[in-house]
Amino acid sequence: MLQSSIANMSIKVSKLAVGNETIEAGANSPAAAGEPGDFAEDIVGDTEYDLQTNSSLCNRIVNHTDGISVVWTMAQTGGTFLDRGTGYNYWDNLLEAWGEQPTARIESDRTGWPSIAVTADGGEHIIAHNTNTNNLAISTRASAGTGSWTTTETLLPPVVADGNYWPRMVSSGADGNSLHVLSISYPQDPITEDFILYEGQAGAICYSRSTDSGSSFDKVHQVIDDIDSTFYFGFSSDDYAIDADGDEIGILIGGLATGMILLRSSDNGDTWAKTVVDTFPIPKYNYKTMISDIDGDMIADTIDCNDGSVSLLIDASGVTHCFWGLTSMLDDVIDEGIGYFPGRDGLAYWNDSRAIGDVDTIAFVVDQNGNGELDLPTGGTSTFPFGSYGTGLTSQPSAGIDEDGTLYLSYSSVVDASDDGSGRALRHTYLIESTDNGDSWSDPEDIYEDDFTECVFASIARKVDDCVHVLYLRDDQGGHSLSEDAAGNPTDPGNSGGDIVYTCVPRKAVGIQENIPLQSSLTAYSVYPNPFEGETQLFINLKEKTRITADVVDLTGRKVLELVNDEINSGRHTYTVNLENVTTGIYFVNLRLNNELYSQKVVKF
Repeated sequence: MLQSSIANMSIKVSKLAVGNETIEAGANSPAAAGEPGDFAEDIVGDTEYDLQTNSSLCNRIVNHTDGISVVWTMAQTGGTFLDRGTGYNYWDNLLEAWGEQPTARIESDRTGWPSIAVTADGGEHIIAHNTNTNNLAISTRASAGTGSWTTTETLLPPVVADGNYWPRMVSSGADGNSLHVLSISYPQDPITEDFILYEGQAGAICYSRSTDSGSSFDKVHQVIDDIDSTFYFGFSSDDYAIDADGDEIGILIGGLATGMILLRSSDNGDTWAKTVVDTFPIPKYNYKTMISDIDGDMIADTIDCNDGSVSLLIDASGVTHCFWGLTSMLDDVIDEGIGYFPGRDGLAYWNDSRAIGDVDTIAFVVDQNGNGELDLPTGGTSTFPFGSYGTGLTSQPSAGIDEDGTLYLSYSSVVDASDDGSGRALRHTYLIESTDNGDSWSDPEDIYEDDFTECVFASIARKVDDCVHVLYLRDDQGGHSLSEDAAGNPTDPGNSGGDIVYTCVPRKAVGIQENIPLQSSLTAYSVYPNPFEGETQLFINLKEKTRITADVVDLTGRKVLELVNDEINSGRHTYTVNLENVTTGIYFVNLRLNNELYSQKVVKF
């Protein structure tokens, strides 16, 4: 793992509140010249509004029978972006061409955060939030790629006066004509900063369903029992994702102070089962009344957590694959927002065929020059020496799958030793694949090999065929123009909009790039739960038979427990870390192999 000098820097945010949104009143793959990268690409649109999500990606691209449909949040003018709305384009398989780049949104009112689904009957459906009426706007037409859009705002009325926002939508069901929608009740008044409660939650995640291709909804803004006010104070904008395969539906929810929650339904959304993949140690966290004190000593603790950027995919066998960015949080002052650590690195993976806590970290910043460090520019005017997205250094996952069951994942990561000319390192989009159900992952493939350009907010089509179909935003500046700190100051000054780019990455190209791999046979190393009360588990995965030693030491370096000292076969291994007979405090689980030391801080309380 690359080390960064800013890894322990925390910045205050109020993600539980309103993210970066502002409410106002009232079969043939596309191909084009691949310059300057190696893959076919087309600019399908542009936008002055360059914030495409606060955390997790919307469903922005669908590869379906007749072509490829893409959407994004578009504005052709800056300032208050009064013309903001859904940008749409379509690749027609028969014509082998994209449509003209749009110059106007598909809706009549100002909207944002579009999510697109295509049903089995050929209908095309887009959902976005309307910032004038605070309603969810659903735009439909009978055939993908052609015809007029009809927009309605009456099917999913808001549950609070300030509206439901930041929606997600997928299609599924036995007949392929069901639509599943997630949204969140607006959590906090943007002026008074008072919480807005719905069913006792500030930011309630609401589930809606249509079984007739969007003509009506038989479930409207339901709060699923296992994530209601009994368990959680509320959630944040865009800290959730949804996927579906037939009657199998999955919802993944993260957040700085939430943990990682998986909801699964096998009956098209009628009933749900909950799995807490990663537990946040302070139940029903409320930053207005709490600090991150896990041991009761009235001192705020730094807690490892997810950054709210999550993705999931249900494969044909019903296994749910989950991905999220890693960071840490620290909340040391009541009612001043939650601090997170933007310099933390790593992308986590888990699936529900594994034990809880058996999590792999499958991607990091690529060490381009091989010096073992993350080289960042200095002297810039930005808050950080890289663009700020409210995430860790490696984040924004999006997943797809092909007919053979191979998994594909796109993610963004800071580019080592890059500089946009303003003292900010850039981020690129990378692709990796797994041919063994997530047990191992290929080396990353950078889809745009130009260290002077940023490629972010990438979504990949769930259906992978000859190509991994990727949609992303590209510009020449790190970060985005709407990024602000808790005081309202821009963190990435001088930013503007960018191009919306489609790229076709051939399946055979993913994973062949020879980037710097792990320097040993270790492919995964994690400790869960952490913090813990009496005992926890050490999980490791080895590429090959290797001699390892693992032990636990205290802050003075004194060994308190030996876990293993032996030659271990390849594969996954679990060891119990029992610290019931030692005092509470901070310890380190040390793992040594091939003359290398890996150390994980753990907290016993």
